[in-house]
Amino acid sequence: MYTPWLIPEGHEYQYDLGWLVRKLLSFETELNTAIDLKTIHYADPLQWDITTQYSPNTVVVDPKTGTAYMSKIPVPAGVQLTNTDYWVVVFNYQRIYDKIMSGVAFNDQDNLEASKDIQKYDFVWFGGDLYQAQRDIPQGSKYIPDVNIVSATIADALAAYYGDTRTASITNDTVTVAETQKIAAKNRVISVTGDQTVNAGDIAETSANRTIKTTADYHVDVDGNMSDHVDGVTTKNYGGAVTAAYGSSLDVGVTGTYSADYRGDATETYAGKRNVSVQRMQLTSSAKTLPIVFPDKTLDLHNVTPDFIYNKTDNDDSSVDINSLLAKGNVMLVPGEYTIKSPITIPSGNQLIGNGANISVSTSFTDDYAIIIGGDPDSGALSTNTQTLVENISITCNFVCNGIYIRGKRCNVQNVKINDVSEIGIDVFKYGNNKHTPSDAYIAYTEINQHPITKYHKIGIRLNGTDNNIIACRTLGSQIGIQSTADGGGLYCTDCHPLAFESNTTGWSDSIGFDLQDTGTVLTNCYADNFKIGINIVSQKGPLTINGFTYYCWEYKNVEMRTGIQLGGTVPIAGSGVLIAPSPYVRRMLWKDYYWPTIGQFSTLSFISSNEPDNFHYDDTGLQTEIMTNKNYIKNVATDKSFALIVSPDATKENFMQNTFDILSEEFILSGLTLKAIPGNTPTITSWGVCSATDVTVTVKQSEDKTQTYLLIEKNSGYMGNVNVFPRGIGAVALPRTFTAPSNLKQTHIHTYTSPL
Repeated sequence: MYTPWLIPEGHEYQYDLGWLVRKLLSFETELNTAIDLKTIHYADPLQWDITTQYSPNTVVVDPKTGTAYMSKIPVPAGVQLTNTDYWVVVFNYQRIYDKIMSGVAFNDQDNLEASKDIQKYDFVWFGGDLYQAQRDIPQGSKYIPDVNIVSATIADALAAYYGDTRTASITNDTVTVAETQKIAAKNRVISVTGDQTVNAGDIAETSANRTIKTTADYHVDVDGNMSDHVDGVTTKNYGGAVTAAYGSSLDVGVTGTYSADYRGDATETYAGKRNVSVQRMQLTSSAKTLPIVFPDKTLDLHNVTPDFIYNKTDNDDSSVDINSLLAKGNVMLVPGEYTIKSPITIPSGNQLIGNGANISVSTSFTDDYAIIIGGDPDSGALSTNTQTLVENISITCNFVCNGIYIRGKRCNVQNVKINDVSEIGIDVFKYGNNKHTPSDAYIAYTEINQHPITKYHKIGIRLNGTDNNIIACRTLGSQIGIQSTADGGGLYCTDCHPLAFESNTTGWSDSIGFDLQDTGTVLTNCYADNFKIGINIVSQKGPLTINGFTYYCWEYKNVEMRTGIQLGGTVPIAGSGVLIAPSPYVRRMLWKDYYWPTIGQFSTLSFISSNEPDNFHYDDTGLQTEIMTNKNYIKNVATDKSFALIVSPDATKENFMQNTFDILSEEFILSGLTLKAIPGNTPTITSWGVCSATDVTVTVKQSEDKTQTYLLIEKNSGYMGNVNVFPRGIGAVALPRTFTAPSNLKQTHIHTYTSPL
């Protein structure tokens, strides 16, 4: 028999009665003490009273908070429950109570004023009691029972949310309706902070208005058929991206007007082919761009309404198809490579938009030009439509033909690249037509390129009609960059940059950046690069205006003398901002055939730099213009003891020149030196003037043909320092920095000043 209360057999004290008695008495004492100390007493009454004293292990409840406390030691009257030396919290009933209350309605506790906005019909705990709002109560407004709030029960709240006849069990936010649930309410609001799942058979809803707002994602998954029937107006406003994928067919039927307004991006993906059949399609883009993107190319509808969009169907020759469409209207090409065996002709008023497409001329091409624009002037069919256009296209001529022939009025070439022409990049009207007819061409942002640069074409842009605008165009590898022929004139050329080719290439000696042969030209911010002649205006019949011009050579493999501006005739020249990069092989200006201009022709022409470089050439007419306009010239000869003046006109001029010079050096003053030069005759010294130094010698020399007369001034004993020359009269004078007298010069006069002023 198992007897755990007995001492186990075998214990050495099992027969010691005295020991057992002492042990029992000890257990009794300890048990009584434990019972007295550990017994829990409940106060009577249970609600704590500060005027009452309490024995140890006594439980009381705070009547205000519902929190239960137990005394640790005897508590005298007057000790607060918050005194942890006497009291310990054993259970917080108020926390559970508050949680239950908050689960039913908003708990505003003991606040006399609303701590947040309370909507009409909302339930709220106020002062520990449940109320229902009778009107909207803004935050900070006072609660007034029976005025803006009325007493309510939890049953009222459940009835408002779930209906009066609801029969259900609620477990972990799961609602199960045994049979039928009927909800009748004036207004109904369902707020779910987590997920809501509705599983049903058929759902039928009838309402006056319905609004669904989703702050995150909204997904509709239909395994069967989906039908929308709207008797009124349907409006869809998508603020973000839209993706529509149809696994089968899509049938949309609209009996009236259909309008779709997408405020953000819209994406449509079709696994198969999409056919669009319209009577007329119009696409409008407020950004003036409407790109159509293919897997490897982009079609950009830029400020144009094409009648046809063409994609090559024949890699061998696309000219027939393109011309057929151009005859009917505007044509836009899908980006790609197109080959043509005959010219593309753009009728007056029509457009060819390339979208970056490249048209390559076949090696079997036999015509003169790859593209022809406008009506035939020989037939009188001149285009007057400013919309005649070729734009955003590349033309590769493969050295078998020229680029573009503009044969109609008011034709536009914009953003075009023309590569590897046989002779001419762009021709405006027929060369040598002798008609001097306005062409009004507009050529902008266009390039004519030659590859390699050691190979050249004859002319970049040739203008055989008048009144043209050339803007921001560039030629590379041109023997002549831009040419206005004898049938041209009235040219406005702005921001253009023709480039030549290497000077050791055959044909470079005849290279010209701007060849201007007829009346009235305005050059603005233009740049001639590596040509032998920057601007040639020998045959100009009308005024030339230069507003900013730069001439530069990037190499000198050929050491022939180069000229920034070559002039001739009696054309008036005006402008400013002319920059000629200095070089031993560059002169700034040359008057062709030794015709020496009058002062009036350069009355407003100025250069960026007034000081000549060390390598300035004696035959540079640019210096003459400086002297005639500025009436003085500063020559830095700090290391030179001599300099030369050219003072004679062309022998073909019948009038004579008489020039008087005042020369101011750091070492001397020479005043009143006067020379008279009669063409074809020996020059005459009218007066040697006076000089402040006694070691200055003036020598007069003349060429054998008597067309050039030179004054050589030398300080015999040393350097002159800086020299100012002040010419009096209208004589043309050139002052070279470094002068080597030609071998054919004949000395006619010499004079050394022996007595100072």
